[in-house]
Amino acid sequence: MLALCVAPAGAQQQQQSASAPAGKRLLNFNVRYLIDNIPKNLQLLDFWFPMPQEADAQKVSNKTIRGPYDVETTIDPETGNQYFYMRGGPRGGLGMQVHVTFDVERSQQGPRDLQTPPAAGAIKTDSQSLQRWLRPDTLVVLDGSVKSIASRATSGKRKPVDKARAIYDYVTTNLTLLEGAGALPGAGLGNIKFALEHKKGDAADITAVFIGLCRSDGIPARNVIGWLVPTLIKQGLIERSHHWAEFHLDGYGWIPADPAAGMRTPAKKDWYFGAIDENRIAVSIGRDITLVPAQKERPLNFWATLYWEGDQKTMAIPQTLINFQEVSEIPVHTLGTPAP
Repeated sequence: MLALCVAPAGAQQQQQSASAPAGKRLLNFNVRYLIDNIPKNLQLLDFWFPMPQEADAQKVSNKTIRGPYDVETTIDPETGNQYFYMRGGPRGGLGMQVHVTFDVERSQQGPRDLQTPPAAGAIKTDSQSLQRWLRPDTLVVLDGSVKSIASRATSGKRKPVDKARAIYDYVTTNLTLLEGAGALPGAGLGNIKFALEHKKGDAADITAVFIGLCRSDGIPARNVIGWLVPTLIKQGLIERSHHWAEFHLDGYGWIPADPAAGMRTPAKKDWYFGAIDENRIAVSIGRDITLVPAQKERPLNFWATLYWEGDQKTMAIPQTLINFQEVSEIPVHTLGTPAP
């Protein structure tokens, strides 16, 4: 079995603080992929294993992967999505396991004062790079009816931040959050037209509406998908994925907004516009995702778990066990330190 460890270069460093302050969690993750029922006739196997996003509010370290084949670390320069890529040959129907571990220092994002003009030297974003987040996605269409709703929601607003807030209020007031896509056939795909027609949806659908309405009014916006980490226990299984949004403001950069969480917790609805808590791990950004190297099948609607192809055809998602443990400190290893 191949074992690869990816960690910061340099000498051994001191461990972090023995306890995380409020608004921060230190977490160790242990992910097992149980890839069974591999057809005997497959000649070429391609696997993409997602890794959490690297960002100011999310530091990822001590990444290791154990599997039967050589591994490459790859990154999408447009989104920052990171993953391990593995290619293998015929297995004669023999199953396989892949074991991934990593540590995360996750911090609360926001809230920020979005009404005060940004200071000199504020964040500058290339306008060309933002065009990706103004275009439609396959299930986030920007047709006349969507643009009409956005126009009504933002009527009388001039500043982009006020428009974004008006859209957030429209979504959280006019739609109903479903706690699970199974409650309504067709929900859970992040389909803006479906959610607007039914006036309800799960977090993927609610986020799609916010993003689509923002884009329709000229505000760059994008989907984030990740894992919700339980708050009342220190260790256990991750059982829920979650979607939220980021919208872009000149001078401020990307601002989080979680309309689904605001609907789930009405007392914090205002807070979730411009802020998100530390009890989540961001895995990937965007919709219609093309991986690196590119998969042969169509782009992924969104992505938070292993995707693999057999002879360049999409295969079933395997059983995945995501264990987490809250820790008091995270060691920083020297590059190349053997995996535990």
